[in-house]
Parts: sequence; structure tokens; C-alpha cells
Amino acid sequence: MPTLLKILILVAFVGGAGYGTVRYLQAQEAREISAASKPGAPARPASSRSSTVPVEVFKVSRTEIAQEIPATGSLVADESVEISSEQSRRLVAILAEEGTRVESGQALYQLDDADLQAQLREVEARRELAVLTKDRLAGLLETQAVPRAQVDEALSSVAVLDAQIDFLKTQIAKTTIRAPFDGRLGIRRASLGAWLTPDFVITSLLRTETIKVDFKLPERFSPVVREGTRFLFRAQGSAEWIEGTVTVVDPVIEGSTRSVVVRGEAPNPGSLMPGGFVNVRYPVDALASGFMVPSEVVVPTPNGSAVWVVEGGKSRLRPVEIGLRTAEEVQVAAGLSEGDQVVRTNLLRVREGAELDIRGAE
Repeated sequence: MPTLLKILILVAFVGGAGYGTVRYLQAQEAREISAASKPGAPARPASSRSSTVPVEVFKVSRTEIAQEIPATGSLVADESVEISSEQSRRLVAILAEEGTRVESGQALYQLDDADLQAQLREVEARRELAVLTKDRLAGLLETQAVPRAQVDEALSSVAVLDAQIDFLKTQIAKTTIRAPFDGRLGIRRASLGAWLTPDFVITSLLRTETIKVDFKLPERFSPVVREGTRFLFRAQGSAEWIEGTVTVVDPVIEGSTRSVVVRGEAPNPGSLMPGGFVNVRYPVDALASGFMVPSEVVVPTPNGSAVWVVEGGKSRLRPVEIGLRTAEEVQVAAGLSEGDQVVRTNLLRVREGAELDIRGAE
């Protein structure tokens, strides 16, 4: 028999034997799995492929939690008002230029009051006559020449004319528009000769030596927000953080946003303008409850947040309640105890009840 033919026969024999061996082992493994799945069958020993999951853990410990709550807010003038006329009259004089500083009570604009002045002179003349009549009747009353009722009527006429004079003087005073407080005038929206009505805003007056900051904090932080607390804020486009003081905490939670409205104030360095947007950092002093854990250990679940904890060398998913957040840490307000070990690496491979190989701890 040729040598080549012998080699081919030998190769075919070895290949067939190997294939048969593989098929036999596969069938044997299938029978073992089927037998192990029957009720009452002994547990099948773990194969070398079901190895433990190597992880690093974080040990929970109680530390002082002093954090800052980030928020956004807006700048508000210390005092602000829109200047308008109380009467419908023509503007006849501009006594203060737009953009200038004015003092409380300073005259800003003068309205036409010619008709009121004429009415005042008329009433004052009628009052002079009424006073003469009253004095004359009072003299006749002493001699019983006139009845007492006539004298009383003359006295009433004088009182009515006095009231009309006071009314006209008040109306005349309103034709001079004055500043209600110290501040700076805004842009004027009316020129000489303009017909002004009470609903027309001539200009605005603002006092900004002290600036107010209005911002909102989530409802859960309302117990730690107090008047007198210092906070930091920074205006858009500025790198400087300015310290302010909380002056008012709204006693009502805003229903639409479930937040508490806070107002603070600070000296204005001169660059802050009302209406501006600011970033706020509100400090929270040492919260008594909860632990700070690395942010990567918190995993989302359909029911909220949870962490993987080590119990008896195995992984257990435990629901937690989240509080403060920073760039690197999260406050767990409830769900953990001091000394718990929380899985922080290889989280994608961790499953409920998985054997853990703890490689490192922090």
C-alpha cells in the first residue's frame, strides 16, 4: 500500500475518533444539566467559568457635611418706582435731566396748572366775601337782629370754601412731580408739550447703592434657610464672587416650582444693574443626617436611586434617598448605615447576589 494512502487513512481515523469524543462529551454535559434541573436533584457544582466579580468598595463613614447649594437669581434695585402723573395734564417744564442723581423731594417735572390757579383765586375771593358776611352777621346776632341759624349758615359757607381751597392747593401741588426718594433717574419717555396721563410712565427712579438678590431654593432645604445667613453670588460676565446677606425668607412655598423664595442684599460695587442674572452659592452648615458617597456608586432604578452594598461577600441592591449633590459626591440622606461597604467599580457586571472579589477599599 502506498505510503500516501496510509497517511490519509490514519488522518481520517484520528479525526473521526476526535469528533466522536467531542460529541460524547457534549451529550454527557447535556444529561448532567437535565438531571440537575429536576426537582430534588443535587446542586451542580459551579464551573470554572462562573468566577467572582472583582470590585473596589467605598466604606461609608460619618463626616461633617458642609456644602453649598447652587441656585440662580436676579438682581433687584434697593428701591424702584415708575414716575407718572396723577393727572391728565400737559408737561411744561423738565426740572431734572434723565440719568442724573436726584434727592428725595426734588422737583422733577412741572405740569400746566393755569386752570387750577384761576379756580383757586376765584374760591379765595369768595371766601373773603363769606368771611365778611360771617363777621357782619355775628355782630348783628349780639343785638338779636338776625336769627342764630343765619349765622351758622355763614360759618358753614366759610368752612366749605376753606375745604375747596385745600383741595385746589392739593391738585396744584400734584402738578409738580417730585422724587419720592434719593436715586438715579432712568430714560425720559416724554418731551416738553406732551400730554401726560396717569397710565403713561415718564421715567423710572432707582436706588442701587445697595442691591438686592432674589433666588429660589428647593423646598427640602427650607429648614436650613435662615435670615442673616451669608451667601455668595456672581453676575454674568464677572469673575468676582460678592458676599450678600439673607434679609427675607418667604414664609410660603411657591406651589408651581415647590421652592422657597429668598431675598438677600449686598453693597453694590457699582457694576451691578437691576434685572441682571446671577449665579448663587448658598452654604448649608453641617447637616446632621446622611453620608457623602462618590457620585459614581449611585445607580438609577425604576423606583429611584440605589447603591450596591456588600453583604456576606455578595452584592445586594439597596434603595437610597438622595440629598445634596456636588461635582464628585452625593449625599445619601437615608438607606445607608455607618460602616456599610458600597461597590464603586465594575458596576456593569454586578448582579443581585453575585460573589464579589474585593480588591480594594477606601
